[in-house]
Amino acid sequence: LEPLERGRLAELTARIEQSSLEFFSGIELGEDQIARIDKLAALIAEAYQYAQQLGHTVQLQVIGHTDGTGTVEQNHFVATQRAQRVAQALRETGRDLPPVRLFALTQPRDRDGFDGHLRRVEFRLQDLHGTRGGSSGPP
Repeated sequence: LEPLERGRLAELTARIEQSSLEFFSGIELGEDQIARIDKLAALIAEAYQYAQQLGHTVQLQVIGHTDGTGTVEQNHFVATQRAQRVAQALRETGRDLPPVRLFALTQPRDRDGFDGHLRRVEFRLQDLHGTRGGSSGPP
């Protein structure tokens, strides 16, 4: 069964890491985002279960992003708040999830104006022992 479990873990990891939540303003989560977080939590919990069965120690990285609007300090604060809010919403689903580590990444100030795609939260499932089960760090 181990090859099947490894394959399923790789598939789930890819789906998790292709997921992102966009924010058009601030840090508030809307109903659609909450529904997506619930579905994502189910994928993460399943991946965590497979990782444990395979003896992997994994960590979920929740990575908040901002665009270049505002100061570096403001953007770092907002990116951190986005990551914290999404991590909290994941925990509130009540699912068995791996430990979470938060990151905040901001775009350089040379990017002008609003860019909704940059205002997002992404996810990485990191295998802490270096074997394939997730990526090695934030983007």
